[in-house]
Amino acid sequence: MKKITFLAELFAGFAMNAQTVFFEDDFNDEDVSDWEVYDEDGDGNNWGDIFVVTDSDGNPVTPISLISRSWQSNPLTPDNWIVSPAIDLSTASGSVELSWKVSAAAATWDNEKYSV
Repeated sequence: MKKITFLAELFAGFAMNAQTVFFEDDFNDEDVSDWEVYDEDGDGNNWGDIFVVTDSDGNPVTPISLISRSWQSNPLTPDNWIVSPAIDLSTASGSVELSWKVSAAAATWDNEKYSV
Protein backbone atom coordinates (compact mmCIF):
# COMPACT_ATOMS: atom_id res chain seq x y z
CA MET A 1 0.00 0.00 0.00
CA LYS A 2 1.46 3.32 -1.04
CA LYS A 3 1.22 5.83 1.77
CA ILE A 4 3.48 8.68 0.77
CA THR A 5 3.31 10.22 -2.67
CA PHE A 6 4.93 13.50 -1.88
CA LEU A 7 8.04 13.64 0.19
CA ALA A 8 9.62 17.00 0.77
CA GLU A 9 12.81 17.51 2.56
CA LEU A 10 12.32 21.14 3.31
CA PHE A 11 15.56 22.85 4.07
CA ALA A 12 14.67 26.51 4.22
CA GLY A 13 17.47 28.95 4.63
CA PHE A 14 17.62 32.68 4.20
CA ALA A 15 21.16 33.81 3.45
CA MET A 16 22.97 36.91 2.25
CA ASN A 17 26.16 37.15 0.18
CA ALA A 18 28.29 36.58 3.29
CA GLN A 19 26.25 33.43 3.98
CA THR A 20 24.59 34.79 7.09
CA VAL A 21 21.82 32.31 7.85
CA PHE A 22 18.71 33.90 9.33
CA PHE A 23 16.63 30.74 9.54
CA GLU A 24 17.28 27.07 8.98
CA ASP A 25 15.36 23.90 9.76
CA ASP A 26 16.63 20.50 8.71
CA PHE A 27 14.11 18.73 10.99
CA ASN A 28 16.88 16.81 12.74
CA ASP A 29 15.20 17.72 16.04
CA GLU A 30 12.31 15.53 14.82
CA ASP A 31 9.83 18.25 15.75
CA VAL A 32 7.68 20.47 13.52
CA SER A 33 5.69 21.99 16.40
CA ASP A 34 7.34 25.38 15.78
CA TRP A 35 5.70 25.45 12.31
CA GLU A 36 2.01 26.27 11.76
CA VAL A 37 0.18 23.50 9.87
CA TYR A 38 -3.22 23.80 8.22
CA ASP A 39 -5.39 20.97 6.88
CA GLU A 40 -7.58 23.15 4.65
CA ASP A 41 -9.39 20.21 3.01
CA GLY A 42 -10.24 18.74 6.42
CA ASP A 43 -9.33 15.16 5.50
CA GLY A 44 -7.15 14.66 8.59
CA ASN A 45 -3.99 14.18 6.48
CA ASN A 46 -1.62 17.06 7.03
CA TRP A 47 2.05 18.02 6.89
CA GLY A 48 4.22 16.13 9.29
CA ASP A 49 7.72 14.93 9.81
CA ILE A 50 9.03 11.54 8.84
CA PHE A 51 12.23 10.33 10.33
CA VAL A 52 13.11 7.40 8.07
CA VAL A 53 11.70 6.01 4.84
CA THR A 54 12.93 2.49 4.17
CA ASP A 55 13.21 0.37 1.05
CA SER A 56 11.66 -3.10 0.73
CA ASP A 57 14.59 -4.59 2.68
CA GLY A 58 14.15 -2.16 5.57
CA ASN A 59 17.21 -0.06 4.73
CA PRO A 60 16.87 3.71 5.32
CA VAL A 61 16.73 5.61 2.03
CA THR A 62 15.87 9.17 3.08
CA PRO A 63 16.95 11.69 5.66
CA ILE A 64 14.55 13.27 8.11
CA SER A 65 11.95 15.03 6.00
CA LEU A 66 8.77 17.02 5.98
CA ILE A 67 5.93 15.23 4.18
CA SER A 68 2.42 15.80 2.94
CA ARG A 69 0.39 12.77 1.94
CA SER A 70 -1.65 12.64 -1.26
CA TRP A 71 -2.28 8.90 -1.20
CA GLN A 72 -3.35 6.73 1.70
CA SER A 73 -5.31 3.63 0.59
CA ASN A 74 -7.13 5.94 -1.82
CA PRO A 75 -5.99 9.03 -3.71
CA LEU A 76 -6.28 12.23 -1.70
CA THR A 77 -6.60 15.79 -2.93
CA PRO A 78 -4.58 17.61 -0.28
CA ASP A 79 -4.93 21.28 0.42
CA ASN A 80 -2.36 21.50 3.18
CA TRP A 81 -0.31 24.50 4.25
CA ILE A 82 2.76 24.70 6.44
CA VAL A 83 4.11 28.06 7.58
CA SER A 84 7.55 28.61 9.05
CA PRO A 85 8.10 30.52 12.26
CA ALA A 86 8.51 34.29 11.78
CA ILE A 87 11.91 35.10 10.32
CA ASP A 88 13.53 38.34 11.44
CA LEU A 89 15.21 39.97 8.44
CA SER A 90 15.48 43.42 10.02
CA THR A 91 19.28 43.26 9.92
CA ALA A 92 19.44 41.89 6.37
CA SER A 93 20.76 43.96 3.51
CA GLY A 94 21.43 43.21 -0.12
CA SER A 95 20.10 40.05 -1.69
CA VAL A 96 18.31 37.49 0.46
CA GLU A 97 17.93 33.90 -0.74
CA LEU A 98 15.38 31.22 0.10
CA SER A 99 16.43 27.64 -0.63
CA TRP A 100 15.08 24.16 0.03
CA LYS A 101 15.32 20.59 -1.21
CA VAL A 102 12.38 18.57 -2.50
CA SER A 103 11.90 15.06 -3.84
CA ALA A 104 9.17 12.56 -4.57
CA ALA A 105 9.00 9.35 -2.57
CA ALA A 106 9.22 7.38 -5.81
CA ALA A 107 10.23 8.35 -9.35
CA THR A 108 6.76 7.45 -10.66
CA TRP A 109 5.20 9.99 -8.30
CA ASP A 110 7.02 12.97 -9.76
CA ASN A 111 3.85 14.82 -10.80
CA GLU A 112 2.98 15.94 -7.29
CA LYS A 113 2.44 19.68 -7.02
CA TYR A 114 3.32 22.21 -4.36
CA SER A 115 4.01 25.93 -4.25
CA VAL A 116 6.03 28.34 -2.18
